[in-house]
Amino acid sequence: MKGKTMKTLTLCFLLVMPGGLCLAETDSTMLQTQEPQLYDHFVGMQQTQERLSQRSLEEQERLQSKVREAELRACQRLRRDRQEGVLEEDYRRQGGEAFVAYVMQFEKYCETLR
Repeated sequence: MKGKTMKTLTLCFLLVMPGGLCLAETDSTMLQTQEPQLYDHFVGMQQTQERLSQRSLEEQERLQSKVREAELRACQRLRRDRQEGVLEEDYRRQGGEAFVAYVMQFEKYCETLR
């Protein structure tokens, strides 16, 4: 009986230990939620525009406030990027030349929203 209990405890320990080690090694920064990058906003807005174009005009108008909120969040992110000194090269790595061109146009658009 004592031997069976020891085998059971050893087995439980061996099954639980790897999970504990994995949790201990997990980088705590990975557990934090990351704020979307400007490229993430860009992709989301493109997808939204594509979906909206397939809807009726009435529904597009009804959803316009949601689209505006997304644009404002993207503008905030762009302003923060500019304050932090994000370079065009960083944008190029995220989404290529098309994304760099979009950022330049979007920056002008954001100025009109103020």
